[in-house]
Amino acid sequence: MNGTRNLRLDLSGAWKVKIATEQNWLDVILPGSLDENEIGMELKPGEYGNRKFLYLGTAVFKKEIEIPLAWKNKKLFLYLERSRVTKVIVDGEEIGSNATLVCSQIYDLSEFLDPGKHMLEIEVSNTGSIMDWDSIKYSHIASESVQTNWLGIIGQIYIEAKSNMHIGNVRIDTNNHSAVFRAKVVNSLMQIQEVYVNVLVKLGTEIYSVNEFATINNNDTYVDIVVPMENQHFWSEFHPDLYSVSLQLLDNKGNELDLWQSSFGIRDFSVSGKKFSINGNVTFMRGKHDAGVFPLTGYASMNESDWIRNFSIAKEYGINFYRFHSWCPPEAAFSAADKVGIYLQPELPLWNPSTAFEDDEEWNYYRNEAFHILTEYGNHPSFVMMAWGNELNGSYERMYQLVQECQAKDNRHLYTIGSNNNFCAVVEPEKSDYWTTFWTKGVWDTKVAGFGGANIRASTPHPTRGHINNEPPCTTRNYDREIREVSLPVMSHEVGQYQIIPDFTEIEKYKGVLFPAELMNYRKLMEEKGLLPMAESFHQASGQLAALCYREDIESALRTADFAGFQLLDLQDYNGRGSGCALIGMLDSFMDSKGIISPGKWRQFCNHTVLLIQFPKYIFRSGETMKAEIFCANYSEYHVEDELILELKDEKNKTVWSHILSGLNAPKGKLTKLAKINVPLINDDIGRKFTISALFKNSEIKTEHNIWVFPEVCRVELPYNIYVTRTWGDKTKKLLQEGKTVFLMPYQEDIIGIKGIFSTDFWNYEGFQKYNPPGTMGISLDPKHKALAGFPTDTHSEWLWWNIIHNSVAFQADNTENKFSPIITVMDNMNRQLVLAMALEAQVERGKLFLCGIDFLCQLDRPEAVALFQSFLNYTASSEFVPQKTIGIEDIDKLVCWHYENLGIDERPVG
Repeated sequence: MNGTRNLRLDLSGAWKVKIATEQNWLDVILPGSLDENEIGMELKPGEYGNRKFLYLGTAVFKKEIEIPLAWKNKKLFLYLERSRVTKVIVDGEEIGSNATLVCSQIYDLSEFLDPGKHMLEIEVSNTGSIMDWDSIKYSHIASESVQTNWLGIIGQIYIEAKSNMHIGNVRIDTNNHSAVFRAKVVNSLMQIQEVYVNVLVKLGTEIYSVNEFATINNNDTYVDIVVPMENQHFWSEFHPDLYSVSLQLLDNKGNELDLWQSSFGIRDFSVSGKKFSINGNVTFMRGKHDAGVFPLTGYASMNESDWIRNFSIAKEYGINFYRFHSWCPPEAAFSAADKVGIYLQPELPLWNPSTAFEDDEEWNYYRNEAFHILTEYGNHPSFVMMAWGNELNGSYERMYQLVQECQAKDNRHLYTIGSNNNFCAVVEPEKSDYWTTFWTKGVWDTKVAGFGGANIRASTPHPTRGHINNEPPCTTRNYDREIREVSLPVMSHEVGQYQIIPDFTEIEKYKGVLFPAELMNYRKLMEEKGLLPMAESFHQASGQLAALCYREDIESALRTADFAGFQLLDLQDYNGRGSGCALIGMLDSFMDSKGIISPGKWRQFCNHTVLLIQFPKYIFRSGETMKAEIFCANYSEYHVEDELILELKDEKNKTVWSHILSGLNAPKGKLTKLAKINVPLINDDIGRKFTISALFKNSEIKTEHNIWVFPEVCRVELPYNIYVTRTWGDKTKKLLQEGKTVFLMPYQEDIIGIKGIFSTDFWNYEGFQKYNPPGTMGISLDPKHKALAGFPTDTHSEWLWWNIIHNSVAFQADNTENKFSPIITVMDNMNRQLVLAMALEAQVERGKLFLCGIDFLCQLDRPEAVALFQSFLNYTASSEFVPQKTIGIEDIDKLVCWHYENLGIDERPVG
């Protein structure tokens, strides 16, 4: 963003490096890391994180440089855009050290570099000092799970020659009438100087200029230049308009001493009640978590073009906000966000859930890092808010103090003490401008079950908390109750985290410094379990379920009138090792689509303007009237005045009901109820799937939901030619040996397997198995299977299945010697990959067996359960029931507990 006309000596290119494990100096290319130069211990996949090469310690980089004669008596500065802890040595003399991890490291070499040749050495350490602090090691600036603890120098590397009187830095403030440029003029001449400062501001054909006379003291002096501006163009996500600006510093004879160039945007980002506003318009933060995942380099890109690509992709999915988890991105990211129109929240490189800011040394370090961030990146209009780190606990007094100091130092941004601080015993933070949390009330206890707390996201690591898995599905759930007593704007923290079984073709993309070690392990285990042929269908089925859950999470937030926003975890995958590998995105680690959902489809529920159809259930009975309300969450720049087209279509896309509502108005900046509707549902004697949709006539704003309609009758008829039993014992065994057909629906407690849960597993099973989650990933099935002929299902879990799955146990078939034919496969998480089935068929001895893990008898009041039960029974009794696989009696013993007194053989109707 910033540039000068000063002379620069580019230091990129060939260097030498010395590391402790090598006797000789090695060739190296900078900017870059040792990993990129293939220096260090060569590793096998998974041996140390995902890295191919590893070096921990100190490396010394050296290069002979030549200072031009024309630079004599100039001020000379060495710029290292981003590195680790560094020490600079010139001709054997130590100059100083620098430990900032998130800003440029700048060394004044004026006293050490006369014209001529010199040996420049830079020691870089990724261990020792601050690099050994847990708060740094666990943060995303150095964690092996994401950016890796690389060693090197990345970004720009150069020496710059400046006049003895030059512009140090410039702060830009704007208001509705003008821009104020506060320039720090550095005077090394040790005497008072008279100067002129010329300011030129441009946007398109608009030009504003001001010339100021200033007297500079014999030290640093701040000069304020006010540039009146008419017809201002305001910066926002909708119009990322940027002005160019140049500040020219002249001596009293008109000779140029320095030229500072940059860009800026005019914007006002502030709190408006319980929400945020941009330039007076209420906005809703639709956020993405970012951990610096760049699999080819192992560190965050320093190139603006890469960030423009990533931000543009995210914006296609309706994202307008990035939260940087425990790290601050480079200048390239801020510049790209300025151009694309993305709001940013950088954080300190800090993840400390116990003692944050308590240690004096750490406190002073992080306090200075906060001020460095404000100085280096504060002019960017995209930089709208800042937090101290992730899930902090420790000295709240100092956290509050730093908020107040930053508010006083730079009021262009909003501040909070951290993201999801003190979540184990949550309280609303003091002094802060806003609050990011996953609940507003509650005490976290891994051993206590129950819904628990006032959650403001739909799922949590604990399977008994979060409404997606613990409340019957509807489209009316919101967080009004959970935030009613909160005074600050609230954003939900790390929403989603729904795992997806990977697309293993991603492995081929890893052509840089990292192995796809976890993907390789997952594929190997899948092959060992005989599941690899199902990988693609599992990927799609788990992905569709994850997208469905993300939608509910996002729409729950949008349905909440006073909600300020959310930050997803995530739109993108995380390619770490172990519990740091989380395949939770619609996009892979390279920000490429997985082919699960299109950006346009995603924007139907994640955008500045979203239509919301609210109804209390997804399952209806024939002839029933569907009662619904239509809302519009409008956080665009404009009021919406339009006709609303409503349609109900059947599974063949035939319109069976339609209605047009005219004269509707959805004001900007709020959630508005547009109408109530009554939709008559047809009478039919089979279960059917329909799609209800709402569309503004003159825009792309649309929403749609699947619903299901079943016959009124809730009675199951048992076919005469099969045996239905709930227990596995001698009698059932004898029936099979005699060649009979048996439908075995064991009691849930008798099934050797995994209890049903609707959503896909949270984040990573290895990371959260202490909460005892089922760990499954939804169901995969063939809707054309004859057993499902009377059931209107797709290939994956839908809301249709919610009650059925919650009343099921999946049979664990890993130890069976013979393969069976699953009718409904339950997918397992990639860490465990159990072979699971909710319903299966097999030839046993001379008989035929349908083995069902669903308890239908406890849900005969549910029309969808009755329909599926009847469909199963009809298939079992039909001539089409010819299982292709054979299993032994001993295999069934591994799936179902044996009962010596076999009860429950029945041929009578049920229900």
